[in-house]
Amino acid sequence: MSEYPTPQSKNSVLIVDDDPIVAELLICSLQEWDYEVSITDDGNDALEWINSTSFDIVLLDLMLPGKNGMEILEETASQPGSPEFIVMTVDQSVDTVVQAMRKGALDFLPKPLNFDFLEILLQRTLSHRLQQRDIHFLRSQLLDKDAFEGLVGVCPAMQVVYERIRRGAATRSPVLIYGETGTGKELVARAIHNLDSCSRGDFLAINCGAMPDELLESELFGHEKGAFTGATTTHTGLLERASGGILFLDDIQQMSAAMQGALLRAVDQREIRRVGGTKAIKVDFHLVSSTNIPLEELIEQRRFRQDFFFRISTLPIELPPLRRRGEDILLLADHFLNLHAEESVRMVRGFTSAAEAWMKTYKWPGNVRELSHMIERTLVFGNSERITVEELAAGTGPAVSSESLRGEPSILPLKQAREEFERSYLIDLLEVTQRNITEAARLGGLNRQYFYRKAEQLGISLRRDGGGFHS
Repeated sequence: MSEYPTPQSKNSVLIVDDDPIVAELLICSLQEWDYEVSITDDGNDALEWINSTSFDIVLLDLMLPGKNGMEILEETASQPGSPEFIVMTVDQSVDTVVQAMRKGALDFLPKPLNFDFLEILLQRTLSHRLQQRDIHFLRSQLLDKDAFEGLVGVCPAMQVVYERIRRGAATRSPVLIYGETGTGKELVARAIHNLDSCSRGDFLAINCGAMPDELLESELFGHEKGAFTGATTTHTGLLERASGGILFLDDIQQMSAAMQGALLRAVDQREIRRVGGTKAIKVDFHLVSSTNIPLEELIEQRRFRQDFFFRISTLPIELPPLRRRGEDILLLADHFLNLHAEESVRMVRGFTSAAEAWMKTYKWPGNVRELSHMIERTLVFGNSERITVEELAAGTGPAVSSESLRGEPSILPLKQAREEFERSYLIDLLEVTQRNITEAARLGGLNRQYFYRKAEQLGISLRRDGGGFHS
Protein backbone atom coordinates (compact mmCIF):
# COMPACT_ATOMS: atom_id res chain seq x y z
CA MET A 1 0.00 0.00 0.00
CA SER A 2 1.57 3.31 -1.09
CA GLU A 3 0.12 6.78 -1.22
CA TYR A 4 2.51 9.02 -3.14
CA PRO A 5 3.36 12.46 -1.78
CA THR A 6 1.94 15.66 -3.20
CA PRO A 7 3.77 19.01 -3.44
CA GLN A 8 4.40 20.37 0.05
CA SER A 9 2.82 23.48 1.51
CA LYS A 10 2.56 22.14 5.09
CA ASN A 11 4.84 20.26 7.43
CA SER A 12 5.24 16.83 5.84
CA VAL A 13 5.23 13.42 7.50
CA LEU A 14 5.97 10.04 5.94
CA ILE A 15 4.29 7.11 7.69
CA VAL A 16 6.11 3.79 7.24
CA ASP A 17 3.97 1.02 8.75
CA ASP A 18 2.58 -2.26 7.39
CA ASP A 19 -0.33 -2.42 9.85
CA PRO A 20 -3.30 -1.00 7.86
CA ILE A 21 -5.36 -0.17 10.99
CA VAL A 22 -2.50 1.78 12.61
CA ALA A 23 -1.75 3.46 9.29
CA GLU A 24 -5.35 4.59 8.82
CA LEU A 25 -5.54 5.98 12.36
CA LEU A 26 -2.28 7.87 11.81
CA ILE A 27 -3.47 9.35 8.51
CA CYS A 28 -6.73 10.62 10.03
CA SER A 29 -5.01 12.14 13.07
CA LEU A 30 -2.18 13.80 11.14
CA GLN A 31 -4.49 15.29 8.53
CA GLU A 32 -6.67 16.64 11.32
CA TRP A 33 -3.53 18.26 12.81
CA ASP A 34 -2.85 19.86 9.42
CA TYR A 35 0.16 17.79 8.29
CA GLU A 36 0.92 16.79 4.71
CA VAL A 37 0.81 12.98 4.95
CA SER A 38 2.38 10.27 2.80
CA ILE A 39 2.38 6.57 3.58
CA THR A 40 4.04 3.32 2.57
CA ASP A 41 4.01 -0.18 4.02
CA ASP A 42 7.28 -1.34 2.46
CA GLY A 43 10.85 -0.63 3.62
CA ASN A 44 12.31 -0.51 0.12
CA ASP A 45 9.72 2.04 -1.01
CA ALA A 46 10.33 4.08 2.14
CA LEU A 47 14.08 4.19 1.43
CA GLU A 48 13.45 5.39 -2.13
CA TRP A 49 11.05 8.11 -1.00
CA ILE A 50 13.31 9.40 1.75
CA ASN A 51 16.18 9.67 -0.74
CA SER A 52 14.08 11.49 -3.33
CA THR A 53 11.51 13.55 -1.40
CA SER A 54 11.89 16.20 1.30
CA PHE A 55 10.03 15.12 4.45
CA ASP A 56 10.15 16.86 7.82
CA ILE A 57 9.37 13.77 9.90
CA VAL A 58 9.28 10.01 9.30
CA LEU A 59 7.12 7.85 11.60
CA LEU A 60 9.00 4.59 11.18
CA ASP A 61 7.88 1.13 12.27
CA LEU A 62 10.90 -1.09 12.89
CA MET A 63 9.33 -4.37 11.64
CA LEU A 64 8.71 -4.05 7.89
CA PRO A 65 8.79 -6.11 4.71
CA GLY A 66 11.83 -5.36 2.54
CA LYS A 67 14.26 -3.11 4.39
CA ASN A 68 13.55 -3.05 8.14
CA GLY A 69 13.44 0.11 10.19
CA MET A 70 17.00 -0.22 11.54
CA GLU A 71 18.38 -0.61 8.00
CA ILE A 72 16.46 2.47 6.84
CA LEU A 73 17.86 4.51 9.73
CA GLU A 74 21.40 3.33 9.04
CA GLU A 75 21.20 4.29 5.35
CA THR A 76 19.39 7.62 5.62
CA ALA A 77 19.45 9.28 9.06
CA SER A 78 22.99 10.64 8.72
CA GLN A 79 22.48 12.05 5.22
CA PRO A 80 22.45 15.85 4.77
CA GLY A 81 18.92 17.22 4.78
CA SER A 82 17.51 14.00 6.19
CA PRO A 83 14.15 14.12 8.02
CA GLU A 84 13.74 13.59 11.75
CA PHE A 85 12.91 9.97 12.59
CA ILE A 86 10.46 8.80 15.25
CA VAL A 87 10.53 5.03 15.59
CA MET A 88 7.37 3.05 16.43
CA THR A 89 7.51 -0.50 17.80
CA VAL A 90 5.94 -2.90 20.25
CA ASP A 91 9.47 -3.91 21.28
CA GLN A 92 10.22 -1.41 24.05
CA SER A 93 13.44 -3.02 25.30
CA VAL A 94 16.29 -0.68 26.20
CA ASP A 95 18.62 -2.31 23.65
CA THR A 96 16.18 -1.66 20.80
CA VAL A 97 15.62 1.96 21.77
CA VAL A 98 19.35 2.66 22.23
CA GLN A 99 20.21 1.00 18.92
CA ALA A 100 17.60 3.09 17.09
CA MET A 101 18.85 6.30 18.72
CA ARG A 102 22.45 5.49 17.83
CA LYS A 103 21.44 5.02 14.21
CA GLY A 104 19.86 8.48 14.14
CA ALA A 105 16.31 8.28 15.50
CA LEU A 106 15.32 11.43 17.39
CA ASP A 107 12.61 9.88 19.55
CA PHE A 108 10.65 6.73 20.33
CA LEU A 109 6.89 6.06 20.23
CA PRO A 110 5.71 2.78 21.83
CA LYS A 111 2.83 0.73 20.48
CA PRO A 112 -0.09 0.70 21.04
CA LEU A 113 0.01 4.39 20.14
CA ASN A 114 -0.98 7.18 22.49
CA PHE A 115 -2.27 9.85 20.08
CA ASP A 116 -2.23 12.67 22.65
CA PHE A 117 1.44 11.97 23.21
CA LEU A 118 2.01 11.65 19.45
CA GLU A 119 0.63 15.16 18.84
CA ILE A 120 2.98 16.62 21.46
CA LEU A 121 5.89 14.56 20.11
CA LEU A 122 5.35 15.81 16.55
CA GLN A 123 5.27 19.44 17.70
CA ARG A 124 8.41 18.93 19.76
CA THR A 125 10.17 17.28 16.81
CA LEU A 126 9.27 20.13 14.44
CA SER A 127 10.51 22.64 17.00
CA HIS A 128 13.80 20.73 17.26
CA ARG A 129 14.13 20.59 13.46
CA LEU A 130 13.54 24.34 13.11
CA GLN A 131 16.03 25.05 15.89
CA GLN A 132 18.68 22.87 14.21
CA ARG A 133 18.16 24.67 10.91
CA ASP A 134 18.61 28.02 12.65
CA ILE A 135 21.74 26.82 14.44
CA HIS A 136 23.33 25.51 11.24
CA PHE A 137 22.46 28.74 9.42
CA LEU A 138 23.88 30.92 12.19
CA ARG A 139 27.02 28.83 12.41
CA SER A 140 27.63 29.15 8.68
CA GLN A 141 27.13 32.92 8.94
CA LEU A 142 29.31 33.27 12.04
CA LEU A 143 32.22 31.49 10.40
CA ASP A 144 32.71 34.56 8.23
CA LYS A 145 31.22 37.27 10.41
CA ASP A 146 32.80 36.52 13.76
CA ALA A 147 36.20 35.10 12.88
CA PHE A 148 38.54 37.51 14.64
CA GLU A 149 42.04 37.60 13.17
CA GLY A 150 42.11 33.82 12.79
CA LEU A 151 40.31 33.18 16.10
CA VAL A 152 36.83 31.68 15.80
CA GLY A 153 34.28 31.96 18.60
CA VAL A 154 31.37 33.98 19.94
CA CYS A 155 31.10 32.90 23.60
CA PRO A 156 31.34 35.63 26.29
CA ALA A 157 34.83 34.54 27.37
CA MET A 158 36.13 34.93 23.81
CA GLN A 159 34.52 38.36 23.52
CA VAL A 160 36.63 39.36 26.53
CA VAL A 161 39.71 37.97 24.76
CA TYR A 162 38.95 40.01 21.61
CA GLU A 163 38.61 43.19 23.65
CA ARG A 164 41.94 42.51 25.39
CA ILE A 165 43.58 41.91 22.00
CA ARG A 166 42.35 45.30 20.78
CA ARG A 167 43.80 46.94 23.89
CA GLY A 168 47.06 45.06 23.47
CA ALA A 169 47.34 46.33 19.90
CA ALA A 170 46.73 49.91 21.03
CA THR A 171 49.61 49.96 23.54
CA ARG A 172 53.25 48.92 23.77
CA SER A 173 52.77 47.55 27.29
CA PRO A 174 53.86 43.92 27.80
CA VAL A 175 51.14 41.33 27.31
CA LEU A 176 50.97 37.96 29.09
CA ILE A 177 48.73 35.30 27.53
CA TYR A 178 47.65 32.40 29.74
CA GLY A 179 45.90 29.31 28.41
CA GLU A 180 46.09 25.55 28.41
CA THR A 181 48.10 23.84 25.69
CA GLY A 182 46.31 24.05 22.35
CA THR A 183 44.05 27.03 23.12
CA GLY A 184 45.64 29.31 20.51
CA LYS A 185 48.07 31.55 22.39
CA GLU A 186 50.25 32.28 19.37
CA LEU A 187 47.15 33.20 17.35
CA VAL A 188 46.36 35.82 20.00
CA ALA A 189 49.89 37.21 19.79
CA ARG A 190 49.69 37.40 15.99
CA ALA A 191 46.28 39.10 16.23
CA ILE A 192 47.82 41.81 18.42
CA HIS A 193 50.54 42.33 15.81
CA ASN A 194 48.06 42.41 12.92
CA LEU A 195 45.83 44.99 14.62
CA ASP A 196 48.68 47.29 15.67
CA SER A 197 48.47 50.11 13.11
CA CYS A 198 51.69 51.62 14.49
CA SER A 199 53.73 48.43 14.13
CA ARG A 200 56.76 48.96 11.88
CA GLY A 201 58.45 45.62 12.41
CA ASP A 202 58.02 41.89 12.15
CA PHE A 203 56.41 39.28 14.34
CA LEU A 204 59.20 37.13 15.78
CA ALA A 205 58.60 34.12 18.02
CA ILE A 206 60.73 31.75 20.07
CA ASN A 207 59.93 28.87 22.44
CA CYS A 208 61.78 29.43 25.70
CA GLY A 209 61.87 25.74 26.57
CA ALA A 210 63.25 24.57 23.24
CA MET A 211 66.93 25.40 23.89
CA PRO A 212 69.46 25.65 26.73
CA ASP A 213 70.26 28.98 28.40
CA GLU A 214 73.46 29.63 26.46
CA LEU A 215 71.78 29.23 23.10
CA LEU A 216 68.64 31.12 24.23
CA GLU A 217 70.78 34.04 25.36
CA SER A 218 72.49 34.18 21.99
CA GLU A 219 69.17 33.95 20.14
CA LEU A 220 67.63 36.77 22.18
CA PHE A 221 70.56 39.13 22.69
CA GLY A 222 72.79 38.20 19.77
CA HIS A 223 76.59 37.79 20.01
CA GLU A 224 79.76 39.34 18.71
CA LYS A 225 82.24 37.49 16.55
CA GLY A 226 84.57 35.45 18.72
CA ALA A 227 82.33 35.69 21.82
CA PHE A 228 82.56 31.91 22.26
CA THR A 229 83.80 28.86 20.43
CA GLY A 230 81.96 28.63 17.13
CA ALA A 231 80.95 32.31 17.01
CA THR A 232 82.62 32.94 13.66
CA THR A 233 80.38 35.87 12.74
CA THR A 234 78.41 38.58 14.51
CA HIS A 235 74.83 37.52 15.16
CA THR A 236 71.91 39.96 15.60
CA GLY A 237 69.49 38.70 18.26
CA LEU A 238 65.70 38.68 18.28
CA LEU A 239 65.53 41.65 20.67
CA GLU A 240 67.18 43.80 18.00
CA ARG A 241 65.42 42.27 15.02
CA ALA A 242 62.01 42.73 16.68
CA SER A 243 62.52 46.49 16.90
CA GLY A 244 59.26 48.19 15.92
CA GLY A 245 57.43 44.84 15.97
CA ILE A 246 56.47 42.06 18.38
CA LEU A 247 58.69 39.55 20.16
CA PHE A 248 56.60 36.56 21.24
CA LEU A 249 58.14 34.45 24.02
CA ASP A 250 56.21 31.17 24.12
CA ASP A 251 56.32 28.97 27.25
CA ILE A 252 58.04 31.71 29.24
CA GLN A 253 57.55 29.65 32.42
CA GLN A 254 60.47 27.51 31.24
CA MET A 255 62.93 30.41 31.19
CA SER A 256 65.64 30.19 33.87
CA ALA A 257 65.88 32.75 36.67
CA ALA A 258 69.16 34.05 35.23
CA MET A 259 67.59 34.66 31.81
CA GLN A 260 64.56 36.27 33.46
CA GLY A 261 66.87 38.74 35.18
CA ALA A 262 68.69 39.58 31.95
CA LEU A 263 65.45 40.08 30.05
CA LEU A 264 63.94 42.15 32.88
CA ARG A 265 66.75 44.67 32.49
CA ALA A 266 66.31 44.74 28.69
CA VAL A 267 62.57 45.43 29.03
CA ASP A 268 63.10 48.11 31.69
CA GLN A 269 66.07 49.89 30.10
CA ARG A 270 65.10 49.34 26.46
CA GLU A 271 68.70 48.47 25.69
CA ILE A 272 70.84 45.35 25.43
CA ARG A 273 74.42 44.20 25.04
CA ARG A 274 75.24 41.34 22.73
CA VAL A 275 77.03 38.34 24.21
CA GLY A 276 80.73 39.23 24.17
CA GLY A 277 79.98 42.90 23.41
CA THR A 278 80.41 46.12 25.39
CA LYS A 279 78.30 48.50 23.36
CA ALA A 280 74.76 49.32 24.60
CA ILE A 281 72.23 48.92 21.79
CA LYS A 282 68.82 50.62 21.98
CA VAL A 283 65.85 48.33 21.26
CA ASP A 284 62.13 49.02 20.83
CA PHE A 285 60.08 45.83 20.81
CA HIS A 286 56.58 44.98 22.03
CA LEU A 287 56.91 42.01 24.38
CA VAL A 288 54.17 39.38 24.29
CA SER A 289 54.65 36.26 26.41
CA SER A 290 52.65 33.11 26.99
CA THR A 291 52.38 30.37 29.59
CA ASN A 292 50.26 27.26 30.08
CA ILE A 293 50.88 27.30 33.85
CA PRO A 294 49.67 30.09 36.15
CA LEU A 295 52.91 31.94 36.98
CA GLU A 296 51.60 32.79 40.45
CA GLU A 297 51.99 29.10 41.33
CA LEU A 298 55.62 29.10 40.17
CA ILE A 299 56.32 32.29 42.13
CA GLU A 300 55.05 30.62 45.32
CA GLN A 301 57.35 27.69 44.56
CA ARG A 302 60.26 30.13 43.96
CA ARG A 303 60.56 28.91 40.38
CA PHE A 304 59.71 32.25 38.76
CA ARG A 305 60.83 35.78 39.62
CA GLN A 306 58.02 37.94 40.97
CA ASP A 307 59.58 41.21 39.72
CA PHE A 308 59.83 39.74 36.22
CA PHE A 309 56.22 38.56 36.40
CA PHE A 310 54.99 42.05 37.30
CA ARG A 311 56.96 43.51 34.40
CA ILE A 312 55.66 41.18 31.69
CA SER A 313 52.00 40.99 32.79
CA THR A 314 50.82 44.58 32.44
CA LEU A 315 47.99 43.36 30.20
CA PRO A 316 46.88 39.79 31.00
CA ILE A 317 44.81 37.78 28.51
CA GLU A 318 43.31 34.47 29.63
CA LEU A 319 42.19 32.03 26.95
CA PRO A 320 39.34 29.71 28.02
CA PRO A 321 39.73 25.95 27.51
CA LEU A 322 37.61 24.53 24.71
CA ARG A 323 35.41 22.53 27.11
CA ARG A 324 34.12 25.85 28.55
CA ARG A 325 33.25 27.43 25.20
CA GLY A 326 29.79 25.92 24.60
CA GLU A 327 28.47 26.37 21.07
CA ASP A 328 31.92 27.57 19.94
CA ILE A 329 32.92 23.89 19.77
CA LEU A 330 30.56 23.24 16.85
CA LEU A 331 31.46 26.58 15.28
CA LEU A 332 35.13 25.61 15.35
CA ALA A 333 34.33 22.11 14.10
CA ASP A 334 32.63 23.60 11.03
CA HIS A 335 35.56 25.98 10.57
CA PHE A 336 38.13 23.18 10.61
CA LEU A 337 35.96 20.97 8.42
CA ASN A 338 35.84 23.69 5.77
CA LEU A 339 39.55 24.42 6.21
CA HIS A 340 40.78 20.83 5.92
CA ALA A 341 38.20 19.83 3.29
CA GLU A 342 40.02 22.05 0.78
CA GLU A 343 43.00 19.67 0.99
CA SER A 344 40.93 16.47 1.05
CA VAL A 345 39.50 14.45 -1.82
CA ARG A 346 36.72 13.18 0.44
CA MET A 347 33.32 14.92 0.20
CA VAL A 348 31.87 15.55 3.66
CA ARG A 349 28.68 17.50 4.30
CA GLY A 350 28.87 17.91 8.06
CA PHE A 351 28.45 15.91 11.25
CA THR A 352 25.77 13.55 12.50
CA SER A 353 23.65 14.85 15.39
CA ALA A 354 25.24 12.22 17.64
CA ALA A 355 28.72 13.43 16.65
CA GLU A 356 27.77 17.02 17.48
CA ALA A 357 26.41 15.96 20.87
CA TRP A 358 29.59 14.00 21.58
CA MET A 359 31.84 16.95 20.67
CA LYS A 360 29.96 19.19 23.10
CA THR A 361 30.48 16.75 26.01
CA TYR A 362 34.02 15.53 25.27
CA LYS A 363 36.61 17.11 27.63
CA TRP A 364 39.11 18.19 24.92
CA PRO A 365 42.40 17.82 26.84
CA GLY A 366 44.24 19.12 23.76
CA ASN A 367 41.75 21.98 23.25
CA VAL A 368 41.38 23.67 19.84
CA ARG A 369 44.51 22.04 18.44
CA GLU A 370 43.11 18.59 19.27
CA LEU A 371 39.80 19.42 17.55
CA SER A 372 41.62 20.56 14.41
CA HIS A 373 43.81 17.44 14.27
CA MET A 374 40.82 15.19 15.02
CA ILE A 375 38.82 16.52 12.08
CA GLU A 376 41.84 16.39 9.77
CA ARG A 377 42.42 12.75 10.74
CA THR A 378 38.74 11.94 10.25
CA LEU A 379 38.82 13.35 6.72
CA VAL A 380 41.77 11.10 5.91
CA PHE A 381 40.53 7.84 7.45
CA GLY A 382 36.72 8.17 7.50
CA ASN A 383 34.38 7.23 4.67
CA SER A 384 30.86 8.39 5.56
CA GLU A 385 29.18 11.43 4.02
CA ARG A 386 28.59 12.90 7.48
CA ILE A 387 31.21 12.48 10.20
CA THR A 388 30.18 10.04 12.93
CA VAL A 389 31.03 9.68 16.62
CA GLU A 390 33.10 6.57 15.92
CA GLU A 391 35.19 8.39 13.30
CA LEU A 392 35.85 11.32 15.62
CA ALA A 393 36.68 9.20 18.65
CA ALA A 394 39.07 6.84 16.83
CA GLY A 395 42.54 7.49 18.20
CA THR A 396 41.47 9.50 21.25
CA GLY A 397 42.55 6.65 23.52
CA PRO A 398 41.35 6.17 27.08
CA ALA A 399 39.98 9.73 27.26
CA VAL A 400 36.87 8.47 25.45
CA SER A 401 34.57 6.27 27.51
CA SER A 402 32.14 3.70 26.16
CA GLU A 403 29.34 5.93 27.41
CA SER A 404 30.67 8.78 25.26
CA LEU A 405 30.75 6.56 22.18
CA ARG A 406 27.14 5.63 22.73
CA GLY A 407 26.25 9.28 22.89
CA GLU A 408 25.64 9.00 26.64
CA PRO A 409 27.84 11.74 28.19
CA SER A 410 28.66 11.67 31.88
CA ILE A 411 26.28 14.20 33.41
CA LEU A 412 27.05 16.17 36.55
CA PRO A 413 24.51 16.14 39.40
CA LEU A 414 22.11 19.08 39.05
CA LYS A 415 23.49 20.95 42.09
CA GLN A 416 27.09 20.66 40.87
CA ALA A 417 26.17 21.58 37.28
CA ARG A 418 24.29 24.67 38.52
CA GLU A 419 27.27 25.73 40.65
CA GLU A 420 29.66 25.27 37.72
CA PHE A 421 27.44 27.45 35.52
CA GLU A 422 27.02 30.13 38.19
CA ARG A 423 30.76 30.24 38.87
CA SER A 424 31.56 30.58 35.16
CA TYR A 425 28.81 33.19 34.71
CA LEU A 426 29.98 35.42 37.58
CA ILE A 427 33.60 35.24 36.41
CA ASP A 428 32.51 36.24 32.89
CA LEU A 429 30.57 39.22 34.33
CA LEU A 430 33.66 40.33 36.25
CA GLU A 431 35.87 40.01 33.17
CA VAL A 432 33.46 41.91 30.91
CA THR A 433 33.11 44.77 33.42
CA GLN A 434 36.86 44.86 34.20
CA ARG A 435 36.32 43.99 37.87
CA ASN A 436 33.66 46.63 38.47
CA ILE A 437 31.54 44.67 40.95
CA THR A 438 28.66 47.18 40.96
CA GLU A 439 28.50 47.09 37.16
CA ALA A 440 28.85 43.28 37.09
CA ALA A 441 25.89 42.94 39.48
CA ARG A 442 23.82 45.40 37.42
CA LEU A 443 24.65 43.64 34.15
CA GLY A 444 23.64 40.29 35.65
CA GLY A 445 20.42 41.71 37.13
CA LEU A 446 21.64 40.91 40.64
CA ASN A 447 21.65 42.74 43.95
CA ARG A 448 25.21 43.88 44.80
CA GLN A 449 25.17 42.21 48.23
CA TYR A 450 23.81 39.02 46.69
CA PHE A 451 26.65 39.14 44.15
CA TYR A 452 29.22 39.36 46.98
CA ARG A 453 27.55 36.54 48.91
CA LYS A 454 27.22 34.27 45.88
CA ALA A 455 30.86 34.85 44.87
CA GLU A 456 31.96 33.90 48.38
CA GLN A 457 29.80 30.74 48.31
CA LEU A 458 31.30 29.71 44.96
CA GLY A 459 34.87 30.39 46.07
CA ILE A 460 35.48 33.26 43.64
CA SER A 461 38.14 35.71 44.77
CA LEU A 462 37.09 39.30 44.06
CA ARG A 463 40.65 40.56 43.99
CA ARG A 464 43.17 40.38 41.19
CA ASP A 465 46.34 38.36 41.62
CA GLY A 466 48.32 39.31 38.58
CA GLY A 467 45.92 38.28 35.87
CA GLY A 468 42.68 36.48 36.38
CA PHE A 469 39.88 35.81 38.79
CA HIS A 470 40.17 32.44 40.37
CA SER A 471 38.20 30.05 42.49
